[in-house]
Amino acid sequence: MGASAATMSPPPETDELHSKTVALAEDSVKMNKLFYEIAQKTRGAGRINCKTKISVNNLLAYFKDSPDSTLKSLAKNQQIFLEAHKHVSMAQKQKKGEKDSHFAEQVSKKQFHKLLATIYLFSHMWDIFAILDSDVGDKRLSKTEYLTGKNQMSEIPGVEFLNDVSDEDYEKEFTALDKDGNGYISYEEFCLYTVEKIIKPEKFLTGKNDDNEEEDDPNLVFESAADAVAAMEAKEKHQRAVEQNNEEVENGKASSQRLATVGDELAGFLRRINQEQSYQSYKKRNNVVSTKQ
Repeated sequence: MGASAATMSPPPETDELHSKTVALAEDSVKMNKLFYEIAQKTRGAGRINCKTKISVNNLLAYFKDSPDSTLKSLAKNQQIFLEAHKHVSMAQKQKKGEKDSHFAEQVSKKQFHKLLATIYLFSHMWDIFAILDSDVGDKRLSKTEYLTGKNQMSEIPGVEFLNDVSDEDYEKEFTALDKDGNGYISYEEFCLYTVEKIIKPEKFLTGKNDDNEEEDDPNLVFESAADAVAAMEAKEKHQRAVEQNNEEVENGKASSQRLATVGDELAGFLRRINQEQSYQSYKKRNNVVSTKQ
């Protein structure tokens, strides 16, 4: 439809929820901590590493029962939750060049980060879809519903850009939306079109395109979620020190001693939890300096 991603935004009545969800999504340490805590609670005893996954049904149940209003809101509609998981899982398969149409019932840590934003976007799309679907029972849009719903949809906060789309162009997009060519638009097709043609979930939620995927160290194995979280926090502290040091280098005020001290703290922690191999790998990748040899 020639829509600009920047013109699509969350509705104003969800500003508070949006702010809380954005705050969670942008805090990588908090997201990782949450993932590991859910993994340990739902999987029981066992070590945690970068290959740890959570059953999507366990994740849904955890969100539903959570006292946190943000997590609970993301699980209010099971169909949206599962559709978002399916999309994230299939998108990862496509990125790897896999043609298998089946998707895993497990959620990895990388998928967990993308899942939150996808659920949020798909929830918004569900509301729009419901407005267009005059025959509520069939949960699909006929071409008539699609065409007559243009004026209604253009008044919805976040999709006002439809006011600038001609009726002719709007009608042409029905074919693009109807992926299987059965003459109807399903909710799945509606969401897929949105992600492919209008806006990515991360952009919708945070206003940023987040395609960076940091590789986890395969050597990392933790006895508990607490150890996993503490290791991430130690690494975050070191990375912040490196960034601060780099800024000060430009101003001629770098403190190699401070950076070395932080490196020692990171090394000490990882060694205490028997992660010497992981530390050496991290040290090599990130040029960690140390006062100790």
